[in-house]
Amino acid sequence: MFSGDADADLRQMAQLMIVTPGCHADDRALAAAVLARAAQDDEQEEPAPVPAQKRRWWQRRA
Repeated sequence: MFSGDADADLRQMAQLMIVTPGCHADDRALAAAVLARAAQDDEQEEPAPVPAQKRRWWQRRA
């Protein structure tokens, strides 16, 4: 069930808490807060930098 990625595991657990019928209202509120924070963190991530192209040995001589 768990992937080893802590953020993904928290999201999965929060989603399960929201859909579980016997879950209390305060548990659902906590799960909603976890999902909202995860969504906010996703929006703030910077895109990965594009790696520079490798120069081949014949391009170095020029």
